[in-house]
Amino acid sequence: MEPLAIRRRALHIPVRVRERRAILVLLRPVADGGFDREDVALGRRLSLLVSHALATRFAHQSEAEGQRLMQLSEQLHLSEQAALRNAALLKGVVAGLPLGLTVQDANGRLLIINEPAAQVLGQPVDDLLGRESFDPAEGAAKCWPAARRPWSSNCTAS
Repeated sequence: MEPLAIRRRALHIPVRVRERRAILVLLRPVADGGFDREDVALGRRLSLLVSHALATRFAHQSEAEGQRLMQLSEQLHLSEQAALRNAALLKGVVAGLPLGLTVQDANGRLLIINEPAAQVLGQPVDDLLGRESFDPAEGAAKCWPAARRPWSSNCTAS
């Protein structure tokens, strides 16, 4: 099979939409001769049509992306509101407990501590939050006063 360039003449017309570029190619059999002004005018009209169709397609894509971003933003806002409600509920439940409660992360840092627990420790809640109460590697108390340690007497302060 012979290449197209040998059997046909081609008129190349550039097309550009936003940052995307393309080429519109008009082909004509070699026997029909070259392209005339009418062919070039037709190519320009087709190029304009192609540009318009691509621009419309990209506009619809941009609109759909914008709508999707709005939906995600709304979902994020709703999730944030739910998280704030849950945090307030948790804070109220923990504060209302008649016994001491602490919650620690994997490093032993106090994330939650209520007033009864702070009273047992003899320190204000705000002073205890974020502190490490227990060092798992050493097995020793850091902020728990020796006289008020709620766990076994086998633990010693470092």
